Amino acid sequence: MLCSANTCRLNLSAGSVFPLPAAQGTVEQDIMALPPTTVANSCKTPETMKTPHLASAVLLFITFLVGVVGNGLYLWVLGLMMRRMVTTLWFLRLVSCYLLFTRLIPFFIIYVLLDFHWVFGMAMCKLLNVCISMGMFSFILLLTLISLDCYTLTHHLIWSQNRRTVPLAVKLFMGLGLASFGFSAP
Repeated sequence: MLCSANTCRLNLSAGSVFPLPAAQGTVEQDIMALPPTTVANSCKTPETMKTPHLASAVLLFITFLVGVVGNGLYLWVLGLMMRRMVTTLWFLRLVSCYLLFTRLIPFFIIYVLLDFHWVFGMAMCKLLNVCISMGMFSFILLLTLISLDCYTLTHHLIWSQNRRTVPLAVKLFMGLGLASFGFSAP
């Protein structure tokens, strides 16, 4: 919450929300002694939340649920049910990138619900941006690698049959991870 107190009191005459005062007294005295409401000392309640923010949070939450379930099923099938092949590894890594993005959505839900006020601190903000950048670059580079792999399978069939192995695919993915980390570093 954006206020310093654990609970909020509604001032019905002014229609705004104030944190509970520290001093003891009557309700009228407490309300009159409070400072004016600003962004720094206001509390966000469902009554004052904007409808577009709530709609965005609901859509993000639905995206989060569908993404976690869908990507989890893909990981389960690709990781446990299918044979270890180069194509399986590519798509396993691609689904892992999707899942990384999906697992970051709750931070953005909270950010939207708190009226675009970041409450997780500067270090978490930086870490989240690095994760998003790494995921984005990994996703782009992985799609490029998958496209090159399809090209070699269709146009250079004999060469790809002799040299396309799982250990080489793992090494290429490690290089891709290092490249995406390098691209996302400040």
